Amino acid sequence: MKDTNRLRPLGFPGFDFRVLVQRQFSTKDDAMKLSLTESPRHRWYQFTIGSVLLLMLCCALFFSRVRFMVDELNRQSHIVDEYKKSFGADSTWQPESWWKPARVVGLSFESCKRKLDKDDLASIRELNYLERISFKKTLMNDDGLSHLSGLPRLRRLNLSGTHITNDGLVHLTRLPKLEEVVLWDTAVTDDGALHLQELMPRTRVNHMATWAHKMK
Repeated sequence: MKDTNRLRPLGFPGFDFRVLVQRQFSTKDDAMKLSLTESPRHRWYQFTIGSVLLLMLCCALFFSRVRFMVDELNRQSHIVDEYKKSFGADSTWQPESWWKPARVVGLSFESCKRKLDKDDLASIRELNYLERISFKKTLMNDDGLSHLSGLPRLRRLNLSGTHITNDGLVHLTRLPKLEEVVLWDTAVTDDGALHLQELMPRTRVNHMATWAHKMK
């Protein structure tokens, strides 16, 4: 009689050990496949070196811009304060924005009673955001106009009642954005005003000669 116990697998009666081993290996294979296909999880505080360098660069640019805005404001304020103290000049400011500093866009010397020499206006060209200047009824002369030629955004200039002559008009031709210039009650002749209008057709030259010419 054959020994049937040798044909049975090891373990408890009715339990197949080979099935258990097969299932165990199948489970390990599935786990290995899952670990290979699953993307690694990064925590929020784990940054690469490139990310850290980019963040540092952005911070440096931001603080550099803030420093520039503060320096620009201080520089313009210093010049305006000197003009106000020496000549009684009034200023008009454009408010600052989140990326642009406050800037001087208008100056008026109408309260000035002393002569404006060439050296007195040497620093006005540093106010390169100026759009409007008034020298109405001041002792402004041709030499003082030489410093205005460095203002790239100047649009309106009032020279009525000043000591400007034809010789000083050449400085006005170097103002690329000039839209209007007032030359009433000056030493500028009719020929000088008409010639300036020909040289600057996009600029409105307010003078008796140009006014009479338009009325024809």
